[in-house]
Amino acid sequence: QMPVNRVTQCVAKNRTAPPVASNPRQNCTNSNYQRTSDGKVTWAVQCTGPSMTGTGEIVYAADRKSYTGVISFIGEQGAMTIRLTSTRGADCPNPQQ
Repeated sequence: QMPVNRVTQCVAKNRTAPPVASNPRQNCTNSNYQRTSDGKVTWAVQCTGPSMTGTGEIVYAADRKSYTGVISFIGEQGAMTIRLTSTRGADCPNPQQ
């Protein structure tokens, strides 16, 4: 089991893209980003370093101050699941969309 990895990001309240990969060497591309009216977002992901494909899902709390999610990958080296949890901090000046 991998240790917990904590990342702080400045994200727009009504983001229009999935979370950005924390390791740019993985060369991942997100596509098919969809948001539903009940606070759920889904997307597909393709990475080349190493080669793997996956899907992501985030479910926002009703107050939009937190979310839980999962990103699942399948590749040459096997399967991997990343679990996401987040709580909203202070406003930020240049949020990611």
